[in-house]
Amino acid sequence: MSGRVLKGYAAVLALAALLALALRLRGPGSAPPAEEPGASDATAGGTRGVAPEAASGPGSRRVSEVPVGPVSRAHGDGCGQVVEFAVPRALKALVRAQNPDGSWGDGAEAFEGRIHTPASATALAVLALLGAGYTHLSKDMAADGVTFGASMKQALKWLMACEPADAFESGIVALALSEYYGLTASALIRNPAEAGLHRLESWQAYEAAHGDRLGEAWTAMAATSARLSGLEFDPEATARAKERVSARLEGGPDPLAAASWLLLTNDRTHAGLPAVRDALAAALPEPASYSYADGYFATLALFQIDGPGRKEGKGEAWKAWEGAIREVLVGKQDRDGTWPGVSGRTGDALRNALATMTLEIYYRYASASGAR
Repeated sequence: MSGRVLKGYAAVLALAALLALALRLRGPGSAPPAEEPGASDATAGGTRGVAPEAASGPGSRRVSEVPVGPVSRAHGDGCGQVVEFAVPRALKALVRAQNPDGSWGDGAEAFEGRIHTPASATALAVLALLGAGYTHLSKDMAADGVTFGASMKQALKWLMACEPADAFESGIVALALSEYYGLTASALIRNPAEAGLHRLESWQAYEAAHGDRLGEAWTAMAATSARLSGLEFDPEATARAKERVSARLEGGPDPLAAASWLLLTNDRTHAGLPAVRDALAAALPEPASYSYADGYFATLALFQIDGPGRKEGKGEAWKAWEGAIREVLVGKQDRDGTWPGVSGRTGDALRNALATMTLEIYYRYASASGAR
């Protein structure tokens, strides 16, 4: 590598660190106003979305409360291949698969035991793009003359107008809109984001509204994102969610409950967390049996419990999981950036978005284990 390239790379690292420090000093909800999605690109004040190698991402703070520069986090963890190749390819593939109306998918479809519609497929695709810092202001080219900004502008318009089919999809849509507002502070998005959260509250008021632990996990993420983004969400709904996921943790190892608990409380002292760590270490992901939704939450949970944020460094469980999940996802990804599978276009979008979000955990979230 030439000296000029090394100097340029060092400059990117320094810029990421400065951005992360500035975001930390601002505090939640204080990001500068962003241009509205309907505004002309010609009036944008610069590119807010950047490639994963350079994005420190205010959205990182929305869930983890600790902004992390992706370059230092990813390369420090030995994940350069993931950040430099797999994620950018996946994001461009997502944009290529987007429908002209801004959505992803083409109808209701069973995926990993659940019925999904374009509402959840679109919300997860938006979350994957947000995870790399892309918004409607982004000027980076995605595919065939389309910028990431143009893709996100169309996706946001569709998402703000959609009607989720049930409580499960309401949680994913509410999370995507809340994260979008948290990243951009756009006034145009605030009301639709809060409307999505209120719709989720009405579903969540009933004990079995979400049907299973996966639905509860998406709700936990939405509630946490709302708090960090400065949006209104019923405290009683959050309290109910905490009670349920705590009970699940007490009943045995449950990675989805662990991820939900850590997001809702930031409390690493729950007695059920060590069992989750040990269970995941004993059952590392394998290509033949990999579940994209469960894998996402399991990776998030273990990253928080045993990841590099520990004072003593990465734990042995995370080291083993990190290598296994990287081998599974990078190994299964096709050259065009997609993850192959037997499904329709809705399932394809779900699988590709979830795989991308899992790889983004390396720099999308802070590992706060050992912080207390």
